[in-house]
This record gives sequence, C-alpha cells and structure tokens, in this order.
Amino acid sequence: MRKGSSRKMKKIHLSPWTELCGKLLGISTNDYLVNVKIGDRVISFQHGSHEAKLVKQNLVKLVGKKVGVLKTDLPEKPLVIRVLK
Repeated sequence: MRKGSSRKMKKIHLSPWTELCGKLLGISTNDYLVNVKIGDRVISFQHGSHEAKLVKQNLVKLVGKKVGVLKTDLPEKPLVIRVLK
C-alpha cells in the first residue's frame, strides 16, 4: 500500500446466521442508510429499520472495541451484537 493511501472498505451483505467480527471503526448515517464499519468491511442497514435502531442503541458506545454482529432470521431480534475479547 502506498504511503498516504487509505484502505478500501468492502461493502458486504450479511445473510441470516452469518456473523461479521472485527474492530468497530465507526458508524455513519445518511438519509437512507446506517453504515457500520468493522475492520475493512461495511454493512449497511436501511435507516429506520429495526436493525438500524439496534445499531444506534448498542454499537455507538462500542467504537474502538472488537465486536461481532450476527444477522438472524428472527423478526423480533434481527441482530445479535456481542463484544469480543
């Protein structure tokens, strides 16, 4: 990697019962999406969705920590968020 260049973030989609683990680098929002940056990956959730609300409630305070985000197929609990050691 050249000096001064930034790492390319890869946008991914989590299928049910798939987990993304890594260092939570940040969360950004716009009018349409809530983007979660974990390692060199970005997962996006539709703004206003149940998943986006869970991200805002639970992940914002974990920036800088190693986390796991598990996508489920359960309507009442679409994401499971955990702190990793």
